[in-house]
Amino acid sequence: PSDSKPHKNPPKKSAERARKSKRPRKGVTGKYPYPRRSLRVQRRLFPGELLVGDELISILSFLSWIELGRCQFVCWNWYDTLSEGNGAKHLWRDATVNLWSEKVYVPKFARAKLKSSPKEALRISLHDAIRSWITLEELTTFAWNFRFKELAGDVWTNDDPWWNGRKPRKVAFHCDELHRKKRCSRGVMEWFNEHSGEERQFLSWKFLLRKVHRITEKSEIRYDRVAPSWRGVQVQNFPGELILRTSTWGWVMHSTWVVYTSFPLPIKGDDEGEISDQVLHSKLLPWQWQGADEYNRTLETESSFSDESVNDLGD
Repeated sequence: PSDSKPHKNPPKKSAERARKSKRPRKGVTGKYPYPRRSLRVQRRLFPGELLVGDELISILSFLSWIELGRCQFVCWNWYDTLSEGNGAKHLWRDATVNLWSEKVYVPKFARAKLKSSPKEALRISLHDAIRSWITLEELTTFAWNFRFKELAGDVWTNDDPWWNGRKPRKVAFHCDELHRKKRCSRGVMEWFNEHSGEERQFLSWKFLLRKVHRITEKSEIRYDRVAPSWRGVQVQNFPGELILRTSTWGWVMHSTWVVYTSFPLPIKGDDEGEISDQVLHSKLLPWQWQGADEYNRTLETESSFSDESVNDLGD
């Protein structure tokens, strides 16, 4: 109607202006809606479009496995380059081998994947590195090194080769075929010194666990693993040893008084790092201290009982 008032805020875009806005701006070329720039600016803005094929692979070959993982998120071109083809396999294989060269233990099933799928082998090994439980096969395969802690007392440390600047004692865990077939978590531990005429001692051992099975993804590998609340091994009736992993993927078992390692121990006086007494003491759990107290109380009871028996015989 003629007496209608105009809008206070009329629409900013008319039909003609909306039609013109769909046209590309002056200076726009290609599929990117940006004005033409110098090659240096374009290379900074779109490295994934300018680096392709062998040129990109040769540059990425200088990166570590962590940096390769980050490069996958730069653009789709880089993601495809790092995911497909022989060039990607060589990149991931070299990065995986360089990482494994710094570690003391890599599981067999991860090494078996290295040739066919190096990226998957890397993923499996990194996932395995956080595992703090040990299989029966691993326990009985490693050549363990042994030493006492300072908390054990001078009676034990004075007789320990490692505390006297010599090579540590060796320990081997055995499990016969009968127990292995029954998946029993016990066996015999052999305790000896390779560089002296010391007699070999044989002690029984067992896992501090309840049986738990786990099957890895995309494989048929089955473990008998230590339960999260009782990750350890007990030798004879001594306090139990807790199982830990180091940054080099090695295995450490320690109690309040002793330390076992699946890799060579550093010489006394050198930097012990993660396996020093101070660091290991901070990782002891309450049940280990309780086990040490119970062991000491048992010894005191047995000694008092034996003293009373001697006195009765004397009378």
